[in-house]
Parts: sequence; structure tokens; C-alpha cells
Amino acid sequence: MAVVFGEKQKDGWLKVTMIQWQLDKHPNGHTVKAEKIPPYPERVPGIGHIQMFNPKTKKWRYDVEKVPLTQDEVLADIAMAIRELATEVRALRGVEVGKKDKATSTKSKKKVIKNKPSNPKNN
Repeated sequence: MAVVFGEKQKDGWLKVTMIQWQLDKHPNGHTVKAEKIPPYPERVPGIGHIQMFNPKTKKWRYDVEKVPLTQDEVLADIAMAIRELATEVRALRGVEVGKKDKATSTKSKKKVIKNKPSNPKNN
């Protein structure tokens, strides 16, 4: 058994705020069979799921709401956009995907400067 707690909505459903898996009953909660609680949906970037429970019918549902992207999701989107842009630039230059573009290569040529011994006559 498990006990569901939540905020009662106007339509009779509860917006689930907590499920206590170790309790069998509580005066402020609703007792349910643990195996009847549906698994939480997989995470979808930009989408949040709100678990809802109807104490009268013992039915469950998940409402969907728009949520901000996480920092990792934003960075992944930026990285993808950069890769797509780089692919398009290479295509415009006629460079095959996966090959290095000589014009945009990051190899640097190092300049070696040899230290000359100071001339004691000039001091």
C-alpha cells in the first residue's frame, strides 16, 4: 500500500505533491495500491509532467506543462546549432563533411625566437 498526498483541484482531482510508499494509511492522505501507481513519464526537453490522482475513481493521469530547458539542454541545443552551421559552411566551401577545411584549420605556426647573447661591448 501507499498513501497519496496532494492539492485538491476544483474538478475533484488531486495535484500529487507526495507519495509515501511506507505508510498504509494517513488521515490527510489517500490510500492506494502501490502497484496501481503508473510510472512517471520519461523526461522530454521543455515539457513537465504533473501527476494527478482522482480519489473517487482511483484513476491517474499526467498533465503536461511547458517548462524552461535545463542548462544541459540549452548547451546541447547550442552545440547542435554550431555543428549544423559548420556543416553548411563546409558545404558552401565545397569541403566534404568529416574532412578538414584548410581555410578554417586551427593549426598554428609557431615562430621560434632564439635568444642572442648580449654583447658586453654595448653595456
